[in-house]
Amino acid sequence: MALFTGGCAPREPDPTNTIRAMHRALSAGDVASASALVDYRYRLAEMLGEVFETAPEADRVAAVELATQMFANTTESLWKTHYDGRPTTTRIVKREGPHVWVEGLADGDGRPSFSWTYRLTRLDGRWRVTQREYRSGPLRSDTSAFYPMAIRQLTKQLGRAPTLGELNANLPSLQGRLKARTYHIPELPARPGKS
Repeated sequence: MALFTGGCAPREPDPTNTIRAMHRALSAGDVASASALVDYRYRLAEMLGEVFETAPEADRVAAVELATQMFANTTESLWKTHYDGRPTTTRIVKREGPHVWVEGLADGDGRPSFSWTYRLTRLDGRWRVTQREYRSGPLRSDTSAFYPMAIRQLTKQLGRAPTLGELNANLPSLQGRLKARTYHIPELPARPGKS
């Protein structure tokens, strides 16, 4: 009897279904429905910490609106040209504490592969997207780096840490100007006689 009742236990929703729903909405041109699957407040609080948590609610709402617009802009610039209409696979690639990483890979049609990688977090009984990155050949996004770089830049300009309102006001002018530097250090050649 225990086996029978155990088989009837409710199953946890598959996080890949959330991404498939997002991708269906994006293919239909419905960025608003896709964006509704993202928890922007969670991500902003995670990246900005006290700057976000102690800010007036109006500034937090403005920060969410900016993040929502950045999501839409990135989607608009990459979805149709790199992902939509191509053969795709959607799969869980990593579990990390309370998070699950799901990859949507477009590949197999002779074009360079492109992937969206989403971190999903179980919030209020459902999977919510709490981070999205993309990879196109050697190009990779790193949303975890953008806000800290923006805060460092504004701290230099202001001589103190910015408020969320100041960050919101300056964010549009910083987009596209802040770049993370990556250095590739070649391996040293082996010394003669050493192996």
